[in-house]
Amino acid sequence: MHRFWPGFEFDDWRRAKLAKRGIYNVGLKDWQIFLCPENRYTDIARRVRELGVGLSVHHPYVSPRNGLGRRASSLFLHADRSTREFAFDWLEDSVRRAAETGARFVVTHLADAADAIPLNQARSLAMAAAARMASMSDRHDVEVHVEFLGYHATYHCPAEFAGIMESHPTLKLCLDTGHLHRWSQIRGGDALAAARDLAPHVDSMHVWNISSAEEFAERGHIPVHPSHREEDGYADVRGIIECVARANRDVSIIFEPTIRQDTSEQFVVEGIAWVREIMNGSSSGTG
Repeated sequence: MHRFWPGFEFDDWRRAKLAKRGIYNVGLKDWQIFLCPENRYTDIARRVRELGVGLSVHHPYVSPRNGLGRRASSLFLHADRSTREFAFDWLEDSVRRAAETGARFVVTHLADAADAIPLNQARSLAMAAAARMASMSDRHDVEVHVEFLGYHATYHCPAEFAGIMESHPTLKLCLDTGHLHRWSQIRGGDALAAARDLAPHVDSMHVWNISSAEEFAERGHIPVHPSHREEDGYADVRGIIECVARANRDVSIIFEPTIRQDTSEQFVVEGIAWVREIMNGSSSGTG
């Protein structure tokens, strides 16, 4: 790991991930921080910048807020207006703090609410949310990336997310390999076809893997690794990354594994090195 980022300590990463406080995730050029305590977020951001890497934020930057945790931070499609307004207020706080600490972009979920609201209502709320996110981005001069998730009961089609990006070009899309794969498993979709359709709008990626709902429930985000086989249920991570890289060779790759007590540093490092090789191949036109 140190050959990528001098001064980086894997055990420190493990401690932050296990504590679920002041979490950071490493990336090929940008790192990501989120769920920071109010009194530590500036120090955590400074430590990341001192490693010579770019900084990004995953909403919520500071948590909890008014006693509520992450689950309440991105309910932009919730049927209750006060719930949505609380989420927007919290997102504005994340974007403002991101600008304050020198982050290049903020990633936010859009459709965390599991309520089965009618699709037309969800579409209307999604477009209204996108307009407000674009306005926040302009006010604070920080990019906002909307992460594709396919778990919402009605609002889960990749074309819906592409439509938001087309209507609000200042917004970017974050494509998550694990969540995209879970969408394909849950909805019976084609992950590679979705990646091709979304790729023109993608400016950041979160990279991890998963084979099944059972493994997801037990192990969380499995660190990406070249040994994962599609025939065992894992995502075609190479194919997804190459789809995006063909559209945007400067895409920001951030690794989002669950780091457990038994997670091997060597396994994680091998996966990061593999993704870097995929990106280098795509950049040279050989991917």
